[in-house]
Amino acid sequence: ELQIPGMPLRFSRFPDELPLQAPYLGEHNAAVLSELLVLNAAEIDKLTEQGVIAQRLPS
Repeated sequence: ELQIPGMPLRFSRFPDELPLQAPYLGEHNAAVLSELLVLNAAEIDKLTEQGVIAQRLPS
């Protein structure tokens, strides 16, 4: 088990523990493409099929 020092200060609106795991490759593709580029699910699926975007999630 890896032990790391905690935050020396505590804020009422800030979580005590932060996630230590980095996002998976492409984990936020759909959210970013739909919110920023206003793409729908079919357009995002087409980009994935064409190999323009990739996603590697845990199995």
